[in-house]
Amino acid sequence: MTAVKHIDHRSATKDDAILFAQIINDACDPTLKECLAAVARWFGTHHDFGMIQPGDIADLVKANRPAAKLTKNEIDTALIDVGLDGDALWLAAQQVPKLVNQGISFLQAVAQAAEQSRGHILEPPECKPRKHIGHHFAGRIDHMNLHDVLGETT
Repeated sequence: MTAVKHIDHRSATKDDAILFAQIINDACDPTLKECLAAVARWFGTHHDFGMIQPGDIADLVKANRPAAKLTKNEIDTALIDVGLDGDALWLAAQQVPKLVNQGISFLQAVAQAAEQSRGHILEPPECKPRKHIGHHFAGRIDHMNLHDVLGETT
């Protein structure tokens, strides 16, 4: 946020900076170096709106990462070739881009993700028992008596 403030002369409080950073961190969990490079790239091109937004930084960071060049089909094909299917395939497919972005080569990332996810079966979450809703609930007004709504009158 400090770099952004100095470049576009915006005034921002500490709370603004925390929110700005939180939005970026939630979107792509970047390093400071990636953020500064994205800010520099954004300000190096023409934009109709002169103030950079957190989403702009996150989009530029994601686009510049090595895994951005991989397609879902490439990842799935490589994982199927090493013998994964079902839940293990889905789980490994989520891990491969993260590993590639950490600097691990694609083939090593596929092997590592396959090894970690082999044999994992995802189970559906437990179903909680339904709670009984009393007869005073407004959604059951057609089953209520008039004295339930008005109370006793004398």
